[in-house]
Amino acid sequence: MNILVISNLYPPIYEGGYELACEQMVNFLLQRGNNVQVITSDYRKEADLQPLEYVHRVLTWDHKIHNKRYYQRICWLIKRELRARRVYHHWRFFPDIVFAWNCNGIPISFLQYFQRNDIPIICYVFDEWLCHWNDDVWISMKKSISAQPWKQGIKDVIIKRCGLITEKELSFNNLMCCSKFIKGVMAEKFHRPQSISLQPWGIDIEHFTFSPHRKGETTQLLFVGRFCYEKGVHELIEMVIILIKHYKKDITLSLYGFITDEEYYFSLKQQVNDAELSNKIKFFSYVDHEQIKDLYHSHDILIFPSLWAEPFGITILEAMASGIIVIASGTGGSKELIVDHESGFFYNKNTISEGIKVIKTVVEMGESDLCHIREDARKRVESLFDLKQVYSNIERELLKLVH
Repeated sequence: MNILVISNLYPPIYEGGYELACEQMVNFLLQRGNNVQVITSDYRKEADLQPLEYVHRVLTWDHKIHNKRYYQRICWLIKRELRARRVYHHWRFFPDIVFAWNCNGIPISFLQYFQRNDIPIICYVFDEWLCHWNDDVWISMKKSISAQPWKQGIKDVIIKRCGLITEKELSFNNLMCCSKFIKGVMAEKFHRPQSISLQPWGIDIEHFTFSPHRKGETTQLLFVGRFCYEKGVHELIEMVIILIKHYKKDITLSLYGFITDEEYYFSLKQQVNDAELSNKIKFFSYVDHEQIKDLYHSHDILIFPSLWAEPFGITILEAMASGIIVIASGTGGSKELIVDHESGFFYNKNTISEGIKVIKTVVEMGESDLCHIREDARKRVESLFDLKQVYSNIERELLKLVH
């Protein structure tokens, strides 16, 4: 198959699991002998990136558009849309299918060109970006122009004469969702449940080997993720402070992540300093995929304290496969990954007292009970979230649409 993959970011430029999953899928499709080309944004294109002949960083990223005045925005948008149109018309690649991942922040009109030419489009939906596709800055500007008659002439010049986009709206007829939670969100938004399928993502179970850390006198807690408010790191730190100071538990917390909100990150460090526990609660920079499995093997409990409705939870699966006990707030699609008290534990978000209770329970559990939970977690990942099976299922769906 000739497959065009569209994603707003593509590794090594990424923000989270969505982009990493896209890269993994592309690598599989290439290994299977498919002709795959990736179109992505020019975000951080100036970085020292190793060039790949099948990755094209050519779509304009939106990140600075909101700082511009109205007419500056119009000029910038025209330039952006002309660039997308030029990429489409002058690119010598004719896909059998377009495989869209996260298109937030790049011209949605790029998908419209393919739809207009009856090329099938399938979206793998890993978060809620698709609910807001018509908030694309170009489409939003078109609507604002249409709503004001005195700007009708501008609309004619910009849209009709330049031939930048069609008035026809995008129709998303083929959606593949990473969780039941996301599938429900998409069904509510698009009212076409027959066009929405469920395909949970997975992990490489051969990479994340089962090697539990045998608990010693000190229980070692772990957080892996982004340092931003919605990840709930401040609540996790508060739980650990209380467990150490009031319950006299011998525990440590290692926080590994990359900073997406500097003000929030510094508030976390201040929170630890104010409690005078910098020797027990430590911050580390994010580690790469090869090193992260060693973290799971050297800690006792992974805490996943997210406050927002997580679409999925790749970190949870990695930890479950590796033999580390998982305690999670169970928001959104992440609740579908664990069977409570069998393959991990849940607590209600925004309920610090309940989180403390669950952590305390696990810390006080005997090794035999912990062993059963670790083994059940590994079996669950192997049976439901094996990435090799996920790859095959997705490739099969692509072939159905092409043929």
